[in-house]
Amino acid sequence: MFPCCEMGVLVATLLLSGVAISAADAGLYGKALVFPYETDNSYITLTPQKPMELKAFTLCMKLATELKGKREIILFAFRTGDFDELNVWRELDGRYSFYLSGEGVFFDIPQLNTFKTQLCITWESTTGLSAVWLDGKRSVRKVYKSGHTIRPKGTVILGQDPDNYVGGFDAAQSFVGEISDVNMWDYVLPESQIKALYSCSTRHVPRGNIFDWETIEYQIRGKFPCCEMGVLVATLLLSGVAISAADGLYGKALVFPYETDNSYVTLTPQKPMELKAFTLCMKLATELKGKREIILFAYRTGDFDELNVWRELDGRYSFYLSGEGVFFDIPQLNTFKTQLCITWESTTGLSAVWLDGKRSVRKVYKSGHTIRPNGTVILGQDPDNYVGGFDAAQSFVGEISDVNMWDYVLPESQIKALYSCSTRHVPRGNIFDWETIEYQIRGKVFVASAD
Repeated sequence: MFPCCEMGVLVATLLLSGVAISAADAGLYGKALVFPYETDNSYITLTPQKPMELKAFTLCMKLATELKGKREIILFAFRTGDFDELNVWRELDGRYSFYLSGEGVFFDIPQLNTFKTQLCITWESTTGLSAVWLDGKRSVRKVYKSGHTIRPKGTVILGQDPDNYVGGFDAAQSFVGEISDVNMWDYVLPESQIKALYSCSTRHVPRGNIFDWETIEYQIRGKFPCCEMGVLVATLLLSGVAISAADGLYGKALVFPYETDNSYVTLTPQKPMELKAFTLCMKLATELKGKREIILFAYRTGDFDELNVWRELDGRYSFYLSGEGVFFDIPQLNTFKTQLCITWESTTGLSAVWLDGKRSVRKVYKSGHTIRPNGTVILGQDPDNYVGGFDAAQSFVGEISDVNMWDYVLPESQIKALYSCSTRHVPRGNIFDWETIEYQIRGKVFVASAD
C-alpha cells in the first residue's frame, strides 16, 4: 500500500495514526515526504531556526500532486493561537493564493501535476509586493498587506490546514502527493537565486535561515512513508501626485497593481515621433482575462490616437495608426513575463507582432502613412482626449518593463537577440531606451526591481 524506499530506519518506519516521530539531527537532504492518502490526521510539523516574526520572506518548496477538480489543497500552513499567519493554497477555482491573517492574494498560474514543480512565494511588507514563482518563472507582482508583520510563536504544518491551533483538520483540504526541499528566508531572494534554486545551481544561494531542508527539524504524525530523491522599490504614489525621473529604468519594472482611471506613466521620447517606420518592444505580464480590452501602449496627439496597442475584447492583439487597426491572433499574455514587439514600415505597409522572439504572419497596413509628432506616450491608460478621458475598464493591470523603440524595423536576428538578452550587437533604442528613459508617474504605480 505504501511506496518503499531505502532510507535511514528512523524515517522509513510506518507511523501509526497518533504516534509521532521527531528528527532533530539529520534533516531531510535528498528526501521527500509522501502523503499517500486523503486524511484528517496525517501531517508534519517543522521547527523554524528563528522566531517567525516576519516583515518579508521567500518560501520555496517542491510539490507533486494528482489532485484535480474543484478541491482546495493546503500547501503550507503557519498558525498561531488565533490566526492563520501564513497559509498557501490551491483554491477551488484552480488559482493559487496565500493568506496573511485575513483576506488572501490570488495568482493564476499553471497547475501542479504529477511531476515535481518548484513553487516559491515572495512578499515584503514595506511595499506589499508579492509574487509566486513556478520553476524559476515569476508571476505578475501584486500589492498585498503592505505594513503587515507576520506574528511569531506558532506552528508550521505540512499536509493539513489547522482551523484551530494544531487541530480542526478537514480531509477534503488535505494534501495528497509529495513535498520536498522546503526552504525559507526572512527576506526576498533575488531572481537570480530563485532561478539557481530551480536549476540546482545552489553554490551561490544562501541556506534558508528559517528553514533549511538539509538540517530541518521536523515531527511526523500519522501514516507516512518517506522517500529518497535521487525589490529595489519606490514609494507608492498617491493619486494626483507625480514623480519624474531622467535616470532611466535599467533593471526595473513598472507595476500597475490596480484597475484605475487615474494611474499611468508618461514617457519622453529622445526625438520627435514623426515616424515612417518603427520597432516597439516591451515586456509584459498580466492576469487580466475574459472579454476585456487592455491598453498596452498609447501615443496620442491633440486629436488622434497616433499609435495605440491593444488586447481586444475577443482576445486578439492589435495596433492602430489614426483610424482602423490591424489585428493579430497570437497566444495570450499571462502571469509570466512575455516580450511583445511590433514592427511596421510605411513604404510597403508590412507589419507584424513578435512574441518571445517569434514573428506572426505579416500583414499590410497603412502603407504611405506617417505617424505625427508632438504627442504624449502613456503606459497604463487609453486617453480618449489629450492626456485624459481614461476608463478604468480599459486600464492595464500587471507589469511593464524594457520598453524600447526605434524609428526603423529591426531585423529578425536583433529581435531574437533582445528576447534572449544577447543585446551586445543590438543598437540602443533611438526613440525610447529603457536604460536612460525619462518618465513621469501619476497615481498608484510602483517602480520595482525587474527580478
